This record gives sequence, C-alpha cells and structure tokens, in this order.
Amino acid sequence: MQFNHQDHISKLPDPILSHILSFLKTREAVTTSVLSTRWLHLWTCSSLTSLTLDAHNILHHDLDFSHVDVSHMAPLERFLIKMKRTAHFVENVNRYLSRLTHLHNIRTFKVRFTFRHNGVFSHNLTRWISFALARCVDEIDLCLLEEDHYFSAPIEEGGVPYVFPCELLVERNNLKRLRLAHCVLAPQCATIFPGFHGITTLELSRVDLVSLGHFQNLLGNSGNLEYLSLRECGNIEWLKIENPFCQKLRYLNVKDCPDLRGIQLKGINVETLEYKGRVIDFCFWDAPRLTTAFTHVHDGRLVYSDLWPLIRLPIDLPHLQTLFLETTCRMSGVMSLPTFPNLQRLIILKAATVQHHDLCWITTFLKACPTLQRLELHLRTYYYVEEEKRDIKKWAPRCPHDQLNEIVITGMRGYLAEIETAIYLLNNATSLQKMTIDPRPRLYLGNGKWHLLEASESWSRIGKHKVYRHLSQQQLSPPLQLLIL
Repeated sequence: MQFNHQDHISKLPDPILSHILSFLKTREAVTTSVLSTRWLHLWTCSSLTSLTLDAHNILHHDLDFSHVDVSHMAPLERFLIKMKRTAHFVENVNRYLSRLTHLHNIRTFKVRFTFRHNGVFSHNLTRWISFALARCVDEIDLCLLEEDHYFSAPIEEGGVPYVFPCELLVERNNLKRLRLAHCVLAPQCATIFPGFHGITTLELSRVDLVSLGHFQNLLGNSGNLEYLSLRECGNIEWLKIENPFCQKLRYLNVKDCPDLRGIQLKGINVETLEYKGRVIDFCFWDAPRLTTAFTHVHDGRLVYSDLWPLIRLPIDLPHLQTLFLETTCRMSGVMSLPTFPNLQRLIILKAATVQHHDLCWITTFLKACPTLQRLELHLRTYYYVEEEKRDIKKWAPRCPHDQLNEIVITGMRGYLAEIETAIYLLNNATSLQKMTIDPRPRLYLGNGKWHLLEASESWSRIGKHKVYRHLSQQQLSPPLQLLIL
C-alpha cells in the first residue's frame, strides 16, 4: 500500500484555513503556528467567534503548577508560586490579545482564573473586558475563582473579590448575556449608570450584590432582561421586581442566597420561578403568567418549615400548571395537602441512599392534583443495599384518578418499592394512555434542561426482566402503551 505524503491542507486558501482554525480552542489554534512559516501567523487571522482565557488554554503545563503538592508549603512559598503563576497567565494573555487587533466581532468572551479587587494584576482583567466590549461581544462569562485549584484561596485569605467594572457598560454596546461568578456587582446611582439596557440573560453565582439599592438600580434599567439567575449571592434581603421594570422577564431562578428573606413579584410577566433555599416570604401580586415553579422540600421532621412550599404554592399560585418538586427526605408522614386546582404536570425529583424510595406518599399528591395529566418520577439511588426477598404488596388504598394520562419513571433499577409504585399507578390512573420506564437517571439542570446518566449495570441482566414480569401481569387495557427501555 502506498501513502501520499503531500500536504493538501496547507494548499487550501487562507480564508478556508482561518475558518477551520476558528473552531479550535485557543491553545490548539496557537499551536498550529509551529507547522511552517505559512502557518506562523495564520491563527491570528482566523475568524474567531469566541475567546476562552483559562489555565488550560493559556499556561504551559509546567507554569500551571497543577502537579505541585502544596499541602506542606509555607504560606510565603505558596504565595510566591501563586504570584508567579498569575504573572505568566497575564503576560501570555496580553501577548495573545495584542496579536488579535484585527478582530472586529466576538461572540463570547470567557475568563476562568482567580482575580481579586485591587490585586497586582486586576487592572489587566479590566482591559481585557474593554477589549471584548470594543469588539461588539455578545456574551461575557467570568468565573474569577478556580475552585478546583491548589492556589485558589478563599475570600478571607485572598482579599476582596474583583469588582466588575459596570462603568464600561455606560457606552453603547452589543452585550446580550452576562455571567459572573466570584466577584462584586455594584452598579451606582441610576443617574450615572444607565443599566444593562441590552442584556437579555444575567446569571450571577456567588456574587456580592453589596446592597438591595445597588441591585434595584440594575433591575430598574434592564428593560430587555428575559432570564435572571441568582445562585448563592450575598447582601440581598428582598428581591423586588415590580411593574414597570423587567417587563420582558420570563425566567427567574434563585438558589441558596444566604441573606434573602423574601421575593416580591408585582405586575410582571414572569412565567417560570425556580427557588431553592431556606424558608422565605413570597408575595405574588398580579403575576398571571407564572404557571411553572420549581421548589425543594427540605430534609427534616416534616413540620411546616419543611413542607412550606407544598402548603403555600396552591394558595399563592392557584393557576400553577407545572410543578418541579425536588426532595431527598422520607415523606411518608404527609397525610394531606392543599389542592392544586390547575396543576397539569408534576415532576418529582427523588434521591435516595438505599433501594427503598418510600414512595407511598404519591397517593397524597394524586388526591391534591385532581387535574393532573402527566406525572414524572425521576429516581436516583446512590448505592445498593441488598433487598429483602418478599412478594409484591399493595401499600396504599385505591385512589382512582381520571385525568392522569401519561406517566414517566426514570432511574428505575428494578427494586420492589419501585415496581409497587408502578403497579399502583397503573391500577389507579383510569385514563392512562402511556407509561414509560427508563433505567437512566436524569438530573435536572434548571430552565427545563436535563442531564442524562447511564443506567444501572444490573438493569439489562436483572432489573428489566423483573419489572416486565411484574407489570405484564397487570390488566392493561388498550389503548394503554407500556414502554420499558
């Protein structure tokens, strides 16, 4: 067999090669400069659509110090290595950006590196943000603490977090999406700060909001905001979003904000609210489009403070149509719930540490949701405990439901408790048209997005046949479709 060693790729025109290089990561594109003299500067002419500045792309392996064991280092030695690493990172980024002056448009600009306010190198980050804004960037994504790196000290050890330069957004810009993590966001008085007028997506994670006044200044001038996410953000006690502000907001996600005491929505068009955290006050005034909610039932003794979402939501949002309920606790003590008068879709995210999921409380939900049409039960079992040998049993009294027409159960392993749950639902959903059994666990990521995991190793050998054997013995009336994956 003869091989043709001609370099056909290098014969392609520069515009085509530049377009190909635009799909590579920063480090990969720069590496092509060593191929030949023709490739030396070709990467700088590529049609870059995104810039990702992180240790993997910017630092050489030896200068990343990821191989260094710092557990026994003296504080001063650790500090000097950290400064050396940051200096090399900044130097390489500055050199890299200086060769991209021809760029006119950037779609995304990402930085994944640790920076602190008024640090030796923080002014460089501000210049990089200006570089991106000057090139009509659509999305800025900054994560300013490498949580998984040796040299990422906590805030109390590493100084004040970097303060995002809101003043750079005063001038006209094309920024549509802003994602910030581990920094401070403190827009000043509305008279000198016009707000993020063009931003449609704002995601903040572990961001210090300084005060409610600062954040209200931002919201008051964010007329095009459609997506707002706050995760573990500090210094905000009341989140108030009221007419005429944020009229385009459709999705609101708030998770584990330690200082938060309440959320107030008045006269806005938000459609989805996802909340996870401690007990707070909710005020919903004139929010008719809010039909989808996500909530979490806390572990505990199932007192009011644990079940408050299930008690308050039917009263505060009687028009709710879709409910995502995440729980890791045993809820067998739940005997009754207020009625959800318009709920059509219930998604239960249930995690367990043993094979027994304690699912008999589902009967309580069926009683509380008379209009329910679709039930999804997403199970996760962290480790296996040998199951006792026993027969299938009926663990709840009959509770017919004449509206439920579709059931989906994921993460099934073939345990008796799971099979008993499926049998109960088959026998009580009198209008059921389809039941799907999927062994693959699904993790909910938020905003309707999921991550699919692999099925249990024993499913194809044992679980699937066990489930099919028990369910096929039930009286399945057409047009019911039973699908076991």
